[in-house]
Amino acid sequence: MDELRWLLLIIGLLLIVGVYAYGRYQDGGEGDGLLATVRGLFQKRRRRNPLHEQRADFDRALDELDSVVASEDREPDIEPLSIEPEDREPAVDEAPRRAAEPRSAPREEPREEPQSEEPPPETHGEEKIVVLNVAAPEGEVFAGPAVFEALESVGLQMGEHDIFHRVLDTRDGRVALFSVANILEPGHFAVDDRDAFETPGLAFFLRLPGPFDGLAAFEQMHASAKAVAEALGGRLLDSRRCNLTAQAVEHIREELIEHRRRAHLAARQAR
Repeated sequence: MDELRWLLLIIGLLLIVGVYAYGRYQDGGEGDGLLATVRGLFQKRRRRNPLHEQRADFDRALDELDSVVASEDREPDIEPLSIEPEDREPAVDEAPRRAAEPRSAPREEPREEPQSEEPPPETHGEEKIVVLNVAAPEGEVFAGPAVFEALESVGLQMGEHDIFHRVLDTRDGRVALFSVANILEPGHFAVDDRDAFETPGLAFFLRLPGPFDGLAAFEQMHASAKAVAEALGGRLLDSRRCNLTAQAVEHIREELIEHRRRAHLAARQAR
C-alpha cells in the first residue's frame, strides 16, 4: 500500500510541474515567475479559471482514492460460519462407515441375540447310545403291574415297539427323548397281559444324535431310572450291569459333553 501512495505522490508532482509549465507558456514568461504561478493556482479569482477547476477535480480524485485505499486496508468483516453436527467432517476412522451409510438414514443400534438357557440340539455327529439298567434283587423279578405303574408315574408312555418312551414335542413332531425296554429279549412288554408279565430288569436307553441336547436328556433319564429303581426296590446299574456309582455318572457326563462338541463341529462343517 505504501508503493501506491508513492506512485500517487509522484503523479501529483508531475501534474504540478505540468501546470507550472502551462502557466509559463500562457503568460509568455512574464510575471513573478514560479511565485506568481503558484499564487495564481491557489488564489480564488472571480473569473472562471480552467486550471483551478482541473486541480479541484484532481484533489477530489486523490481524496476518493485515499478513501478506497483506507477501506482496502481494513480487515473485512466476516461472520463466523456455524457448522451443524451432521455437516462436520467425519473422523478418519469413521469416514468409510459414514460414506457407506446415507446421511438421512438413522443409525440402528445392534440388537442382541436372545440367549438360550439350554444348549442347542445335537442333530449331527456320530451315533451314541447311553444305557442304564434297573435290576431286581438277585433271584427275584419285577411284577408286571408294579412295573407299568412305576414307569407311568415318571411320565413314560407305552408306544412304538411295545416299549415305554419319554415323549418330547418338537417342531417336526413327537420324538422319544429316551426309552425303556424289557431287559429280556426281544425287549417289549406284554401289553395285553400285564398281570402275568414279569421281568428281572428294565433297560433305560438314550440314542444320539437327536433333536435335543444329549446331556440334558441323560439327566432326565438318570432321574427317572433312579425313581423307578426306588419304587420297585431294585438296583441302579450301568451298561455293564455294575453298580452305578457317582464316578460312573460323572464319566458319562464327560462323554456326553465331548460328544456334543464333536456334534457341533460336524454341524459347522456340514454348512
